[in-house]
Amino acid sequence: MSSILFTEEGYKKLKSELKTAEEKRPKALKSLVRSRELGDLSENGAYKSARFELSDLDRKIRQLKYLILNGKPVSKPKNNKFVQFGHAVILKRIN
Repeated sequence: MSSILFTEEGYKKLKSELKTAEEKRPKALKSLVRSRELGDLSENGAYKSARFELSDLDRKIRQLKYLILNGKPVSKPKNNKFVQFGHAVILKRIN
């Protein structure tokens, strides 16, 4: 399996997003438990909303962990003769 390439900045951003998502998870879980205690789950909009929020957060955490596990940060290229991964390119339209 080949690595997923990221700039060093992008890789750090992924790690930061994962940390943030993992910090939000306990609050989302408490919200789900509280709404579940309200009674009938079939008509409980708060429960459905909390379940969706937790599910969405768990999906994001799995995705970020996958990207970090299989990702590889690449430093900025030193050779500027060719466009390479990590370069910023500005296109100019000529009419």
